[in-house]
Amino acid sequence: MAFTLQHIAHSYSSAPVLKDVSVTIKKGTVHALLGMNGAGKSTLMKIAAGDFPPVAGVLSIDGAPVSFQSPNEAKQAGISFVAQEVDHALVPTLSVLENVLLDQLAQHKKLPFSRKKWETKAKQFLSLVDADLNIHKQISECSLHEKQLILIARALSNQAAYLLFDEPTASLGPKETEHFTSLINMLKKQGVGILFISHRLSEIRKLADAVTVLRDGEAILSSPVAAVTDQEIVEAMTGKQSFGIERTVRILQTPYALEVNNITVRNGAPSLSLNVRTGETVVVYGLVGSGKTSLAETLFGARNPYNATVHGKNLRITNPRQAIRAQLAFVPEERRKQGLFLTESIRNHLSLHFTGWKRNKQEEKHAEQIIADFGIRPADSLASVQSLSGGNQQKVSIAKWAGFQPDVFILDEPTKGIDVSAKQDIFGFIEKITNDGAAVLYFTGEQDEALRIADRILVLRKGEIIAELLPHETTEEELLQLSEGGITVGTNS
Repeated sequence: MAFTLQHIAHSYSSAPVLKDVSVTIKKGTVHALLGMNGAGKSTLMKIAAGDFPPVAGVLSIDGAPVSFQSPNEAKQAGISFVAQEVDHALVPTLSVLENVLLDQLAQHKKLPFSRKKWETKAKQFLSLVDADLNIHKQISECSLHEKQLILIARALSNQAAYLLFDEPTASLGPKETEHFTSLINMLKKQGVGILFISHRLSEIRKLADAVTVLRDGEAILSSPVAAVTDQEIVEAMTGKQSFGIERTVRILQTPYALEVNNITVRNGAPSLSLNVRTGETVVVYGLVGSGKTSLAETLFGARNPYNATVHGKNLRITNPRQAIRAQLAFVPEERRKQGLFLTESIRNHLSLHFTGWKRNKQEEKHAEQIIADFGIRPADSLASVQSLSGGNQQKVSIAKWAGFQPDVFILDEPTKGIDVSAKQDIFGFIEKITNDGAAVLYFTGEQDEALRIADRILVLRKGEIIAELLPHETTEEELLQLSEGGITVGTNS
């Protein structure tokens, strides 16, 4: 009993994206699909979900060939896709009930309409995913994790035998991730086959039975998870031997690049203060709902006005334009919605600092240099940003600030949804700019990233900084305990 993709090939225009890839998802098992951004994972997932047929190859269910011309045909065959961008698959103006039973309601033609019957159905499928929700609440009022559970409940309402997930835990906190893990294990026991994309090796170890690694459109590795090491997986993804990176402990006494006192990021929370020194990386660590994105946006002038001292100069920042003038740069968590103009070219993004008349040759030369410095692929400055992989989009989102030469970078979840190679490139960029004298405020909910990149760590909980720590004097477990409401550690300013 399995869903199989055999010898799949696909191309966009003349560029091959998948080359003879085979993957088998057995019922009651989890198959992880890994690879660097641009390796072909999303294309394979879209073929499996019925977005379009492959150029070559065969799909089969329990040995019988199938062909999908639309996602609806895939659903009818028992295959449902839960996208990373959950909002794209939900109708925000409809209720939880209507979104869970969207497909059934669309096909329902009988009268009279029994609301009680539909309410019972919605509650039944929500209970299968352990989601205790008000079925009459609008989707726009739901959290990200709740939306994900609603999509899974919808898939189960369609009698899904196979579930496809794209980065399902990328935006979840530890508690939500733990709940998702329990849900996947429950679905496995019920005989559901699962294919999911992830960049988290620890997650692969917990959830997956088998793993396939794609590189440049080819299946480089396909194996039971227990039979391969993390190093073998990373080397299959990158084509390079992986080496652990030792973090040098730094306690800086350089002048402050940015000092902020008495700002509030959420109603009812006490005001907070923070600072970052020249050449320093300060991590603001917090879970989903801690207020870290609100704090990052506030510092960039996108929320409440505040007073700041930038390199000893007192300033009042009331909007992003003033923040940019103060040499602050901001890379938001939602890069596609807030950090990029998707239909514009790479060159146009990298030329945002130019003023006056358009200077094509100067902009082209500058773009080529930045593309090389950041390793953006493809190295075509006229390529549209929407055509790039997630990791390369994130590089553009950061690289567009290079021409402004900012003194302080505010980075909100900069490695969200990108592969291990792109993540190392971003860490390398941070180390380079801090060595050159810039300061970095790095907002993350990933404990390992906090310990990897920080000179100092500020723990944020419910809009309040409740601890200041040095990375070599703490652990992932302590960070998690503090962020979830454990003991409070005294802070230093």
